[in-house]
Amino acid sequence: MLCTDCTQTINWIRPPYCHRCGHPFDNGDDQTTQTCLACLTLPPEFRYARSCFLYDDASKFMIIRFKYLDNTQPTRFYAQWLKEACQDMMTDIDMILPVPMYWTRYLKRTYNQAYLLAHSLAKQTGIPLAAGILIRRKSTRYQAKLTRKQRQQNVKHAFAIKPKKRNQIEGKHILLVDDVLSTGATLESCCHKLLAAGAASVDVVTLARRIKK
Repeated sequence: MLCTDCTQTINWIRPPYCHRCGHPFDNGDDQTTQTCLACLTLPPEFRYARSCFLYDDASKFMIIRFKYLDNTQPTRFYAQWLKEACQDMMTDIDMILPVPMYWTRYLKRTYNQAYLLAHSLAKQTGIPLAAGILIRRKSTRYQAKLTRKQRQQNVKHAFAIKPKKRNQIEGKHILLVDDVLSTGATLESCCHKLLAAGAASVDVVTLARRIKK
């Protein structure tokens, strides 16, 4: 499933990083309690975000196989990495939510990788899984080759809260789970809907993070 050689080549995200969004700092100074310029300029919808490793040539084969090629056997290990990455955010989390997938894409792929991660993380932490509250109400283009602005437009109005389940998130601290954080457009859109529906806060954890050079 995962060999030692492969895991040793992964560029793990370790301190120092932005206290708010988890973006790694370039220098070796202890800046873990500091906030990056991007978050100071335009604070994100989420409270905190963490990722396990960089999305690059060393890790993208794992993400592609997990996301598109039904290689879901390592899910338990991935969830362990998520748990380690976000342990500083877990003190007040009430529920774990996966980023939802539109039904036509689910039929084609037969699984939602974010749900698998969230389900396994919930089992390992004992925090309730609350799938089905946040839904994807329209199909969107694949985002891999879109610019930040295009991604924001692509996911605009893509998510919604099920009206009958709205009361389940009111006043709750939520941990949102996905596989990759790129520009953050998808996760920001999800966070916006959850907060507008009454969530007290939304934190984010992903397996990988794409860093533009």
